[in-house]
Amino acid sequence: MDPGLRWDFVLLRRDFVLNPVLNPAIAECIAEGGTVVTATRRLARELRGQYDHDMVESGRKAWESADILTWDAWIGRCQELQPDTAGEGLTALNDAQLQLVWQEIVQDDLARHHAAEEPLWNVEATATAAIATLRRMREWRIPGDDLPPSRHPDHAGFRRWLRTYEARCVERGWTDRYRLPDVLAAATDSLPATPLLLAGFDILTAQQKHLIAALEKGGAAIEVLKPGWRDVSAIPCHAFDDADTQWRAAAGWAAKHMAASPTARLAIVVPDLAARRDEITETLTAVLAPDQAVNPGESRDLPFHVSLGDRLDAHPFARGLVSALDALTADSLTLEETESLLLSPVIGGHGEELLPRASAALALRERLPWNHDIDKLLRELSGLGCPLLVDRLVNARARVRETPAQAPLTALSGVILALTGDLGWPAAGQSLDSDQFQAREAILEQVLHLATLEMVHGETGLTRAVALLGRGLAAKTFQPESPETSLEVLDIREAAGLEFDQAWFADLTGEHWPSAPTPDPFLPVGVQRDAGCPDADVTLAHALAARRHARLAASTETLVQSRPRHDGDTQLMPSPLLGNAAGQPPTSEPAATLASRIQAVRASLDEIDDDNGPPHPGGTVSGGTGLVQRQSRCPRSAFLRDRLGAGDHAFNRPGLDPMRRGTLVHRVLDTVWRRLGDSATLAATDAAALDTLIVTSIDASSGRDRKVSGCGDAFFETQREWLRATLHEWFAIERARTAPFEVIGREEKVPLQLEGLDLSFRIDRMDRFADGSLALIDYKTGGGQSIANWFAERPGDPQLPLYVLSQAAEAIPVSVVAFARVRLGECALDGLLDPERHPDESGLGDHAGLKVNAPVKRSNIRDDYGEWTNHAPRWQATLGGLAREFLSGDARIDPGNGGVCRDCSTPAFCRSKVVLTDNESENDRFGDD
Repeated sequence: MDPGLRWDFVLLRRDFVLNPVLNPAIAECIAEGGTVVTATRRLARELRGQYDHDMVESGRKAWESADILTWDAWIGRCQELQPDTAGEGLTALNDAQLQLVWQEIVQDDLARHHAAEEPLWNVEATATAAIATLRRMREWRIPGDDLPPSRHPDHAGFRRWLRTYEARCVERGWTDRYRLPDVLAAATDSLPATPLLLAGFDILTAQQKHLIAALEKGGAAIEVLKPGWRDVSAIPCHAFDDADTQWRAAAGWAAKHMAASPTARLAIVVPDLAARRDEITETLTAVLAPDQAVNPGESRDLPFHVSLGDRLDAHPFARGLVSALDALTADSLTLEETESLLLSPVIGGHGEELLPRASAALALRERLPWNHDIDKLLRELSGLGCPLLVDRLVNARARVRETPAQAPLTALSGVILALTGDLGWPAAGQSLDSDQFQAREAILEQVLHLATLEMVHGETGLTRAVALLGRGLAAKTFQPESPETSLEVLDIREAAGLEFDQAWFADLTGEHWPSAPTPDPFLPVGVQRDAGCPDADVTLAHALAARRHARLAASTETLVQSRPRHDGDTQLMPSPLLGNAAGQPPTSEPAATLASRIQAVRASLDEIDDDNGPPHPGGTVSGGTGLVQRQSRCPRSAFLRDRLGAGDHAFNRPGLDPMRRGTLVHRVLDTVWRRLGDSATLAATDAAALDTLIVTSIDASSGRDRKVSGCGDAFFETQREWLRATLHEWFAIERARTAPFEVIGREEKVPLQLEGLDLSFRIDRMDRFADGSLALIDYKTGGGQSIANWFAERPGDPQLPLYVLSQAAEAIPVSVVAFARVRLGECALDGLLDPERHPDESGLGDHAGLKVNAPVKRSNIRDDYGEWTNHAPRWQATLGGLAREFLSGDARIDPGNGGVCRDCSTPAFCRSKVVLTDNESENDRFGDD
C-alpha cells in the first residue's frame, strides 16, 4: 500500500475533531484541479488529512485525493511526466549514486594532489560535504564557472572536483536532482498548466524563485501562501533552572491540556530538535507514558509524536542485519562480534534457543581466540545445543561461499535478500508490530536500492555490497507512520504551515535561537552572502529566525515560551529575539516523573535493613581461599559469588591480560622446579643450562596462550624475552639461599576445615628445610601485597594465613611464610619466619638461608605482629570469624579500603563503583584457586 494512502486510511478511521478546517486558498486550489506544493512532508500529510476531513464533514462518500506534494516530490513528478525536460535523456542521479560518484572524484584528486596526506582525509565525509555544497550552489544559483579566485586550498580543491564532476556528467549523460528545477525552468512549455499553490515556505531559494517566474511567464497561475505574523515581543518567556526542568515543565503543561481537552491540538516546538530529540522523548515518556518507560521493550502507541526520526541504521533490525552480514563475509571476527551474532534477536530461532545460545556464547569466550573466522566459529558452535542457529549460519555461510568474488550489484542485492531468508531475519516466526513492520520494509527497500548503484559502480564483492548497504541505511531517516496524536513535538522548520490550539516554544537561549550561521566551507563567504544564502550571514539568519518565530506565534491561540538558565555550570543567555520578555518566572510546575513519584512513595514507607540471607548448612564448599577473601573484602560479594553463583566471564582478549600473564608465570615456575627439585640441583646447574631450561619451560607452558591470544609469534617472542629476564632475576634470589631446601609441593592441593566449612585449595609452593619445617610460598606477579594485611581485622589477602592453618591442622611445622614477588626489577621474598628455627635471625630480615624484606622497621616487628607462635591461633580466630559470617548468611555491602570497592566480579548487583588499584596483583582478584 502506498504510504500516503495508508495514512489517509488511518485518518478515515479516526475522530476528525483533531483536524482544523482547510485553509480557503488551499481548498480553492484543490477544487480548481490545482496542485498544492508544501515545504515539508509533515505539512503535506496534514493538509491531506484536513482535506479528507472536510470531505467527510460535507457528506461525501467518495472523492479524488487532493494533489498535495512536497517541493521535491513535485519536481520529481514533473521530470517523470516530461522526461525530456531532464535534458534530452539525461539520467538524474539519486543521493546514493551521487555519493559514490563524488567519493571516486575526491579519492582520485587526493591521490594526485595530496598523496602524502591522503590517509588523513575522510573521503566519505568530504564527498558528503561537497555534495551539500553542490546543492547549495544549485539552490542559490551560484555558477561554478564564475567563482572568484581564492587561495584557500578547500576552495581550489572543490573547484577541481566540480570540474571533474561536470565533465563526467557530460560524458556519461548524467545530471543531479538538485539541478532539475533549473532544467524545468528552461522547458516550461512542456509542463502541465495547472494552478499551483506553495504553502509553508518561510523563504524561497533563488532556484525556486527562478522556476516560479518561468512558470508565470508561461501563463501558469501560481500563488505563494503567505504565513501569518504575530509580534512576539510581548509574549513572556519563562526561565527554568536547567533543560531537564524545562522539559518536565513542558510535559506537565501537555498533560494538563490533554486531560482538560483530549481533542486539542498541542505542540512542543524546539529550534534544534535533532540535538534534543532523545532527552525530550525520554522525559515525555516518563511523564505521559510511565508504563512504556518501565517496559521499553513493549511497543505500544505513545500519546505524543516526535518528528525527525532516527537514522535507519540505528534500528535494531538494521543493526542486527548488517552485523550478521559483516560476520558472514569478514575475514576475521572478534569474540565480541561473535557474541553479538549468537545473541542477536533478529536471527530466527532466538526465542526458542535464547538460553542455549547464551550458554554457548559464554563457552566460546574461553574456547575461541579473540580473533577467529566464521568457519572456526561454526566448528566450535556445533554440539553446544543451538541446532537452529547452526543450521541458519551454515546455510548462510554456504551461500556466501557460492557468491562470485566479483559480481554486479543487482546480483549482490539478490544475494543479500536471500541471506535475510537464510538467517530468518528479522526473527522468523515472531509477529511484528506496526513500527517493526515498517522498519523491515524500509530496510528491504534499501537492499533492493543497491541495484540502482550499478550504474555508477562496477562489479564488486559481497563485502563491499554490505558496506554500501550500511551506508545507505545510515543515510536514510526512519520515521514510522503512526496514528495521529494530540501532541506533536516538532522542529521549528517542520512547524511551518501548521496550526495548533496551544504551543510551547522551548530552548530559547542565545546558543540555540537563532542558530549560528554555518557558511559552506568550500565556497567563499562573500559569494554566499551575495547569493542570499541565509546560513552564510548573521543578518539574514536572524531575519529568517524572526520570521519563523512570528509565524509560529500566529499559528496558535496561545504560545508559551521557555528557556533554561544553566547548562551544568554554564550560564545561558536568553535569545536576542525575545526582547524584554526573557526573564519571566515559570508558570508551569515541572511534572513528576515515574522515578520521582516512586521516590515520594518510598519516603512514606518504613525501611527495613535486611542484610542476611539464609544460613549456609556448612560442609564442603567451592571457592577455596577466594571464598574467605571475598567474605573479608565484602560479604555481599561472597554471598553473590559463592552462594548464588554470580560471577563475571572474561573474554580471551588479545595478548596476555594480567590474570593470564600471572598464570603463565605460575606454570613456568612449576615446570622448572619439576626438573630441578631442590636447591642442590639448582646450585649444580650452570647459567647456560638454567637458561635453556627456562626457555624450554616458557615455550612448553605458553602453547595454549599462543592459540587463544590471536597476536602471533612476534608478540610471544617479546613476551618470552620479558619472562626470561624476569626468571633469571628470580633464580638469582633462589641461588642466594644457602640453607638447603627441597621443593616438595607445587600447586599442592590441601584441605582445611574452618568453623564448619570444608575448604580445599592449592598452595603455590612448599619447600622443606633440613629440620623438616616448611616454607609456604605464594607467587605474586603484581604488587600491593602487605604482610601487615595478614594481621588486619579483616585481612584482604588471607591466602598465606590459610596455608599456615592447613599445615597446623596436620601438625606440620612451618618456619617461613612469604610472598614470592616475581616482577622484573622487583623480584623479592616478603614474609615472616620462625626465629626459633632460624636462630641467626630475629623476626624479619636477611639471613644466610632466606632473603625476607621487612615491610616495617625491624625494631617494630615484634610490637606489630607478636610472637611467631601466636600467629596461627590469631589467624584461626580472625579467619574463623569470617567463616562464621559466611555460614550465618551475612550479605552486607561492606567493602574494605574505606568503603571503596577494590575489585568485584558482581558490580551490577550492588552498583557500587569498582576501583582496581594500579599495583594490584594479576592473580589477586578474590584468590587464585
